Amino acid sequence: MIAGSDGALLAALIAEAGRGPSGSEDLSNYTGQIVAWDAISGTNVVHVNGGDIPNMRVIQSGIGLSYQVGDVVNISRRGTQWFINGKVGAPGAGAGNQIQSADVPANETTTSTGFTDLATVGPSVTLTIGSSRRALVSISAYLSLASNDNNYAGGVMGFVVSGASSIGVSRTIAADIAAGGLGVSIGRTMLFTAADGLNPGVNTFTCKYKADTSFYPATIGSRNITVIPF
Repeated sequence: MIAGSDGALLAALIAEAGRGPSGSEDLSNYTGQIVAWDAISGTNVVHVNGGDIPNMRVIQSGIGLSYQVGDVVNISRRGTQWFINGKVGAPGAGAGNQIQSADVPANETTTSTGFTDLATVGPSVTLTIGSSRRALVSISAYLSLASNDNNYAGGVMGFVVSGASSIGVSRTIAADIAAGGLGVSIGRTMLFTAADGLNPGVNTFTCKYKADTSFYPATIGSRNITVIPF
């Protein structure tokens, strides 16, 4: 459901659905609304120009397509063929969602066994998650150990999500190191969805860290987070 001023704006877009073709041109443009969408097959029903039209062709671009019931979309018609061109995003309601990435190069150390910030917080990115409630999240870092003996120890990197969503650390990358002075690059790319609690709207992804044991500080540098909503 779309509520508030955003709902009024999107309702106005639907009300402005294009008129039929005029003259000799058999090409027209409309604004429609998704009534049904199958995420696997792409079969669909779109309400446009006063009626429900099944199984429009879909213009494909980007990583992958995901429409939700209620999404406002741009529609083209050529003869008897209908095409979904993409979502219509109102400013403040998802128009600005795009890839965001951030780095913290500094090597910084923690002995905390609970997730915490390092001296330089982050990295952190803020972006809009659309109605699909999906994003690819990639995190990476270089982890080294200050211990001078041969006991295994290491560190863990994860992230939290705040803003429109409230998600604690649930996905992590980690490394264990056998001796002081050694280091390793670690990284992971994962899909985050509504099932993880990801909500549409402005979300901030912030990296957090912890050590395996408080006896052996974990030093973490070359930190990166990249988030790709789609």
